[in-house]
Amino acid sequence: MSANKPGSLLTRRDFLRFCAVALGAATASSLVGACAPAAAPAPTTAPAAPATKAPEAAAAPTPTTAPAAKEATKGKLSFWPRREYADELNTYIEQQAKAYASDNGFDIEVTFTPIGEEEQAKWKAAQEAGTLPDVGIGGNFSNHVVTGIAADVSDIYDEIGKGNGGWFDWATGYVTRGGKKVGLAYAGYPWVTYYWQTPFKEAGYTLPLKDFDQFVEAAKKITKPDKDFYAVGFPFASTDTPMHVAEGIWGFGGAMQDAEGNPTVLTPESIDGVTWYAELYSKHKVVPPGATGWTPVDNNKFYLGRKGAVCYNLGSLTTALRKDDEALLKDSYLGTMPPGPKGEVPCVLGVQVMIVNANSKFPEQARGLAKHILSPKVYPTLLVKAGGLISPTMKDPAKLPFFTEDPYNKPVMERILPGGRVQGYPSYDTPWLEEATSQNWWPEALQAIVLKNTSPKDALTVLQKKLEESKAKWERAMKR
Repeated sequence: MSANKPGSLLTRRDFLRFCAVALGAATASSLVGACAPAAAPAPTTAPAAPATKAPEAAAAPTPTTAPAAKEATKGKLSFWPRREYADELNTYIEQQAKAYASDNGFDIEVTFTPIGEEEQAKWKAAQEAGTLPDVGIGGNFSNHVVTGIAADVSDIYDEIGKGNGGWFDWATGYVTRGGKKVGLAYAGYPWVTYYWQTPFKEAGYTLPLKDFDQFVEAAKKITKPDKDFYAVGFPFASTDTPMHVAEGIWGFGGAMQDAEGNPTVLTPESIDGVTWYAELYSKHKVVPPGATGWTPVDNNKFYLGRKGAVCYNLGSLTTALRKDDEALLKDSYLGTMPPGPKGEVPCVLGVQVMIVNANSKFPEQARGLAKHILSPKVYPTLLVKAGGLISPTMKDPAKLPFFTEDPYNKPVMERILPGGRVQGYPSYDTPWLEEATSQNWWPEALQAIVLKNTSPKDALTVLQKKLEESKAKWERAMKR
């Protein structure tokens, strides 16, 4: 069947070719979290949006080019946005969806999906039950593409982009398959390395650090186990773990897969990167002992509680710091990891995609809702209400003072986001790589290394086999 036909499965040849789309370094001119990129870590308290003024938005806006509902259709259009760690954003997107539906004469049901493992489980269960939403944000985008859930939205893609000054190339590349747009890039999620500057200054170091060696050297000097202060808050037990490990692997010139989507965790470079990451815990002891049992929220608690000096996280940490400890935020350097032995280490860039269900009974209304949420009347305000948690996928919103002048968003836009890579670099976030994240295969490998004294090579041999089996499973499904 044709890979471009809504509702059809991709062939193996088509899918691998599409996986090799030139995403390379997902720079501002060029993501697989989302892989679904990875799940967003939760702050300890609900983050508040910064005081930067948002563009005005009408309480009950009317769309500029929205399709009118031809006739009342039985049932409700279902919309699944993600319940982000930004209450103002969640409230706003629900209000906008309901207002649009009311203005255009159809009923809508808005259901927020949780973030993380529960999000993937909800999408999977709905897929098996045939109850997927008409419009959704998040889930496993690669799965949506492979199974034909994601409709071709090329007909509205350019229109949406034109209204917002054009899409960034990395956003377009992420949703393009076979020359067609099968999703709408809703938001970028750059992973930021937070450095608490005072401990580094007191130890005699200036940020940014020079390289991996100086990172370890400084971390060892800063760590004070007797005071329960460990320099590095990197996890060894949650779905956040792969995004951390990716940077260690990249620093040694490795990757989790090659340009064709073949798993490559057993290359010497990848083994070296995983070994370096594991030794932060087992050899250098600069990571808290409890990190092998951390949930996605615990690295946030670690930094917010001033229990350490380095945390790698999404913008949820910035929004939490704005509310709970602005003094610590002001004393934080927001950047990337220092260069590794084989060169620069960019941030992991997650991308969340809005999809229109190819099997929707309300195709016009679904496309209209997507256009409305991403319209210049709504999208900029939505971004501001997210409080810095998400980054724009289009150019005009990126010019808002909120992003160009805010002291914490500005460094993200200028020195972090432009060099970002998807976790699946140099390919795409393939379904098998995303399965490894959702099933915690990376934490299992790392725990085998640091808790069971398994060699990195042996632990990664097990992981490589799982990835290859998952890839074979998906390829069999694509041939059916």
